[in-house]
Amino acid sequence: GSDCVQALFHSTNLRLRVTDVGSGRSATRDVHEDDLEGWLDEAGTGHLLCASREADLVEVLLQHAKLSEGTPTPSVIFEGIREETRMQGRYAAGLLESATLTSS
Repeated sequence: GSDCVQALFHSTNLRLRVTDVGSGRSATRDVHEDDLEGWLDEAGTGHLLCASREADLVEVLLQHAKLSEGTPTPSVIFEGIREETRMQGRYAAGLLESATLTSS
C-alpha cells in the first residue's frame, strides 16, 4: 500500500490529450511534477514548475507535447524544448524579468 505522503507526490497533476487531427490518432497521458522535472531542467526551465508560473508551464507543454511515431499504439511524448522557446522572455527565470521582456 501507499501512505498519504506517497499519494501526494504521485497523484496526477495534469492530464494531457494529444490528437492528430489528420489521422484521428490520439493518446492521453497523466503527468505529475516528477515526470516534467528532468525534461524542464535539461532546458534550464525548471523554474516553470513553481505555482506562479503555471500558465507558462501549460504553454510550454502545449508547444512540445506530441504523439509518438512508428508505434502501433500512440503515446504522448515531449520534444526537447527548442532554443527559440527558451529565448522568449516569457520563460525567463524571474517572473518580473519575463514580464519586462515580453512587453518590449
